[in-house]
Amino acid sequence: YGGDEEDTSVSLTSFETLQFLKQKLTEAEVANRHAHHDSVFAAYEEIAKHYQSQHDFKTTVYFLTKALGVAKLAQDSVREAHANEALGLAKEKMGAIRQAIEYYETHRDLLVRHGLEVPGESARHVIRAYKALAADVQRQGDSHSAIIYLEKS
Repeated sequence: YGGDEEDTSVSLTSFETLQFLKQKLTEAEVANRHAHHDSVFAAYEEIAKHYQSQHDFKTTVYFLTKALGVAKLAQDSVREAHANEALGLAKEKMGAIRQAIEYYETHRDLLVRHGLEVPGESARHVIRAYKALAADVQRQGDSHSAIIYLEKS
């Protein structure tokens, strides 16, 4: 889900994509019936990564949201934090900076609440998003809000 690196994987053909989706959705359904939440989460996450590699961020968000729901159901704070960060990255790529910031901050809050360290890369995501938001509101002539967002970054 990283922010800036290029995906070097080979694009799947339509048939391969359908087979991949069938496999992962079947895995998710079987795992869900056995309450194996970690496997359900992993299947949804893999599907989301596939769509991200295709630059289909709307579908990426759909499957990451499903993964987030599974993490919450399982009360798995680490996976919940991970899903929030991934959703922030996808929303940022879609240009939904305010939503990205909300996901990034939820990610950070979950980690802190459970005594886990916030990785430096995660901190850079939220800083980048706040700077982008500051630039956006500055272009709209709102210097006061721009300063506030820059202070948060």
